[in-house]
Amino acid sequence: MKKGLLGLLVVALTVVGCQSYDDQFDELNSKIITLSTSISELDGIQTTVTTPAFHLTTITSGKATAVDLKKMLAEVSRTQ
Repeated sequence: MKKGLLGLLVVALTVVGCQSYDDQFDELNSKIITLSTSISELDGIQTTVTTPAFHLTTITSGKATAVDLKKMLAEVSRTQ
């Protein structure tokens, strides 16, 4: 009798314990996708900020040629 009740208890705990795993995995997958999207957006912002800083360094160093300045102007015109 005790073994039967113990077996029933184990089965009940197993069924109840495993039910929420799918929901938890779905929630984790959703959070991973959200974080991945945020990281991609941050990478885009970093590129947007880094490029003008590089151009400013090139211009102020006196190493920018007329061709470089033309490319920079075209790039700035595209981003606005």
